[in-house]
Amino acid sequence: MTIRPLFLAAAVFVVPLALPTPLRASSPLVKEMAGSVAHDGSKDLDFLHGGPWHVHNRQLAKRLVGSKEWVEFDATDEFAALPGNIGNEEHYRTDHWKDFVGISFQLYNAQTHQWNEYWADNHGAPGVLQPPVTGGFTGDIGLFEGSDTYEGKPITVRTRWKRLGANHVTWEQAFSPDGGKSWETNWFMDFTR
Repeated sequence: MTIRPLFLAAAVFVVPLALPTPLRASSPLVKEMAGSVAHDGSKDLDFLHGGPWHVHNRQLAKRLVGSKEWVEFDATDEFAALPGNIGNEEHYRTDHWKDFVGISFQLYNAQTHQWNEYWADNHGAPGVLQPPVTGGFTGDIGLFEGSDTYEGKPITVRTRWKRLGANHVTWEQAFSPDGGKSWETNWFMDFTR
């Protein structure tokens, strides 16, 4: 989820692993999170641990072309703490795509007080982690942002977690083709357990 799934069933464009950089001080995401990045956020994603989560997905059929057609499908998800309190590992499964399995690593950087979320799956580019989205939480809202490419063009990716209770979480993903001037939300996930 990172970065969560950035794929369409037919095509995936993945950039080799890039080292995350702290968000720019001028980034709207950083301004929105002002005052929250200095706290110890190493436990901010602990609410995801365990499972299984039932995930109802709502995804745009086509991205960055003005599509209004949504595809809905279900999945399961489980999260576990990594050793040494360095972060989490996620296992995402759905029958929407044949034999599909995805994993993410949510790694906490104690120096920057930010999380880096990486995604990989067995359909898009097996064995390759996608570039991370980086960010953190203010209260029950987690905002993450990063650079990637889509169909050979540079994009900015933004994801947003929202805790709605101990057993209810939402996640959404948006792409910007113009450096953050405009955004298209292309994926919603509703987690319940």
